[in-house]
Amino acid sequence: MRAAPVMEDEALEIVRAARTLLTKNGTTVREIDLKREKPDDEELKKLVLGRSKTMRAPALRVGDKIMIGFDEDTYLELLGLD
Repeated sequence: MRAAPVMEDEALEIVRAARTLLTKNGTTVREIDLKREKPDDEELKKLVLGRSKTMRAPALRVGDKIMIGFDEDTYLELLGLD
């Protein structure tokens, strides 16, 4: 658990260390294979940063996957509780 916001550079570093990025936008969960698709920094910033230029919350990393935003079904799957 982290109390301080994750700033832009650190957020990109955290996301780049994962293999798969899952983001929730509206009702849609988007899955991106970061090693295959190789999105540039600007695209990643749009996906993981909020208006304050800090990492959107909540963020959950499990193994080589990171989820930005909340989707109950995706969280249950990532945590092996589905």
